[in-house]
Amino acid sequence: MTSLAERLLITIWVGGLWAIGYVAAPAVFSVLEDRQLAGLAAGEMFTAMAWIGAGCGILLLLIYLIQRGGGVFRQWRFWVVGVMLLLTLLGEFALRSQMEAARGTEAFGQLHGLAQIVFLGVAVLGLSLAVAGPAGPAARKDIFR
Repeated sequence: MTSLAERLLITIWVGGLWAIGYVAAPAVFSVLEDRQLAGLAAGEMFTAMAWIGAGCGILLLLIYLIQRGGGVFRQWRFWVVGVMLLLTLLGEFALRSQMEAARGTEAFGQLHGLAQIVFLGVAVLGLSLAVAGPAGPAARKDIFR
């Protein structure tokens, strides 16, 4: 049951990241002539995805903790999800507020670039989880022995 929950959570989080970041947001900018309106729409999608990602990340960490107990700290999947969660929260609660404050300035472009790098990091880390498949008995290799 936990591998099914894990697969669903990873699919929702990682699929949502790739769909919003690399399909929906670019489509919004290509359809709307008003770049400010497109940016607001894309920002709302990224915020929704950050909340979804935070929920999925917390649930995944709990699943790993239940599965492995104290041994979870030697499991690479735990650390990947932890970094993804941290980067998601950083992007939403630190970078986004700074971007909103810097709107219309040169700093906005720099912050936007940093936010794109953070988002790509989360998306690529998530892809590594999806490609590796769910954590099961055969996949329980400790990284620190």
